[in-house]
Amino acid sequence: MNKKIIHDDFIGITPIEECREYDRQSIHQHDYFEIIWFTEVQGEDTILIDFGEFPISANCFYLVAAGHLHRIDRTNKKGWVISLSKSFYYAVTPVEIQARSTYVINSIINQQKCNMCRTLIQMIIDEYDMSRRYALLEAYFKALFIHFSPIFEKCHCAKNEKNRVSDLLNMIEENYTVHKECGFYAQQLSLSEKAANEFSKKTTGKTIKSLIQERLILEIKREVATNNLSFKEIANKLGFSEPTYFSRFFKKQTGYTPEEYKIHFNEFLEE
Repeated sequence: MNKKIIHDDFIGITPIEECREYDRQSIHQHDYFEIIWFTEVQGEDTILIDFGEFPISANCFYLVAAGHLHRIDRTNKKGWVISLSKSFYYAVTPVEIQARSTYVINSIINQQKCNMCRTLIQMIIDEYDMSRRYALLEAYFKALFIHFSPIFEKCHCAKNEKNRVSDLLNMIEENYTVHKECGFYAQQLSLSEKAANEFSKKTTGKTIKSLIQERLILEIKREVATNNLSFKEIANKLGFSEPTYFSRFFKKQTGYTPEEYKIHFNEFLEE
């Protein structure tokens, strides 16, 4: 790898040890996807992804999706950070991965024994260093994500059900701030509300309303953590008619008011 860090319009590959340094307490998000592959790790550490802490060890992989808040101390670690633009990511990933990686909080790849994945990543790195042929890089990434698919999929169902659950999760992602009830999604799936909830429960383990509420809570936490908007502005952005309803909803789901959660989260970052 050249010392100079080069980012193409669709992909960038950077050694972890050459990434820009930032404060251990810094939590941030990107508008692109990252695969982080740790090859060497000294001591015990964790990566924070959307308010969950996950262990780091040698030869483990993590996917940080666009929009995910995350934090990692990259000191005393070696490996690679592979960055993919949204357009390239969606071009090389199966639809069931796209739905899971944009919705599920802990969209995490951790396959220490998956030699094929490590081999494919090395092939991607070699091609990126030498020729950067788009067709080969695209083919290698498609193969990589086919191997990743079983890691992402949390439902074991027929192919037509996988397509439908992907449609459901994508619909929630696109509409959760406007349509917060089951009826809209049932209609889009051409199912009754009862049948839609039975399908959702079977394939995701949760009702449609629970999926919507979890997505709302995640986005509220992201907004509170980034400190960009007032609580009233967050409520308006996420489709709550009144800030008081927004606060009651958040406290019912988390046990904290938005103000209390902000204090709690900042204390957590300082630990």
